[in-house]
Amino acid sequence: MWKLIAHEISNLYKITIGPEKCENKWKVVDRSYKKFVDNNRKTGRGRKKFEFEAELDIIYGKKENIMPRILLTSTQVLRKAQSSSETHSTPLESFEPAIKNLISVEETALEAETRNVALHQTQNPSRKRSKRNITPAYKKQNEILIDIKNDLKNHYTEKTG
Repeated sequence: MWKLIAHEISNLYKITIGPEKCENKWKVVDRSYKKFVDNNRKTGRGRKKFEFEAELDIIYGKKENIMPRILLTSTQVLRKAQSSSETHSTPLESFEPAIKNLISVEETALEAETRNVALHQTQNPSRKRSKRNITPAYKKQNEILIDIKNDLKNHYTEKTG
């Protein structure tokens, strides 16, 4: 196929071009078009222009990997019409019952898993936490911190009272 295209271009424009160059150029144009479509679909992005947009829209117009039938946004669901390239939007609120049902199913599964884990831990305690060894140095440090806390508390109650 690329040999035929290269031969036609060579005859039409009186230049010498190889089939590999035709194939590589097509891949570059194809990749650029896909990036262009992705960029223009993202929110908050500046719209770009593409030189061969109309031609590639005709070529890729029906392919779902380029133009998906359903596009989800944070507020609505955009559906492409079957017969044309127009999009129809459906408010996301109309999907709330299904979403709430899905969320409640997930929450129920999470609650059941949490209960099972808690039950397993109470039946099979894996380890007991070790208690802190209270040393004289720890007692002294703790008493100092408690005194500082009480002094600050008294200071602020006198200041505000």
